[in-house]
Amino acid sequence: MRLALKLATGAGKTTVMAMLIAWQTVNAVRRPQGQRFTRGFLIVAPGITIKDRLRVLQPNDPDSYYARQELVPSDMLDDVNRAKIVITNYHAFKLREKIEISKGTRAAIEGWPGEPLKTLETEGQMIQRIMPDLMGIKNILVLNDEAHHCYREKPGTQDKTDFKGEEKKEAEKIMKRLGFGFLALKRLTVSWV
Repeated sequence: MRLALKLATGAGKTTVMAMLIAWQTVNAVRRPQGQRFTRGFLIVAPGITIKDRLRVLQPNDPDSYYARQELVPSDMLDDVNRAKIVITNYHAFKLREKIEISKGTRAAIEGWPGEPLKTLETEGQMIQRIMPDLMGIKNILVLNDEAHHCYREKPGTQDKTDFKGEEKKEAEKIMKRLGFGFLALKRLTVSWV
């Protein structure tokens, strides 16, 4: 399931993320057998500046929103502290070289017309590098902040930023349940992995 939310600059996207994390975590901790809630979160930012600003979503941060903005009663802060949160930037998902080889050495090892050397990490290795703390968690909630900066469009598709028909009705119901009015959606995406 994916949900997108668009808010103006300064309207409180980070606070919304903190509320989602707190609600999910408290329910996951208090209902460990439940399947609807999680305490594992991957937060993706478009760059290191926004990534650094999002540190307030870590429960142990000195400026943590959970305590500072009193998002949960003080007796629930211990539950929120059990959240596993990884904050990264979009660029971290680029596959990295496992070993550095100069062009000349690569050409000599590959031969001509040899098979290219496979020196890039696998997707599994990349996931373990980015979010090792989340590896044992079954459901992970992904929050993609400033999502319009962080996506690759599938070839031959168009960017659809507005819901229509049944999609719009479903999004309106979800937003109403969360306590928000319906907005044209794009800024923050939330999805289950």
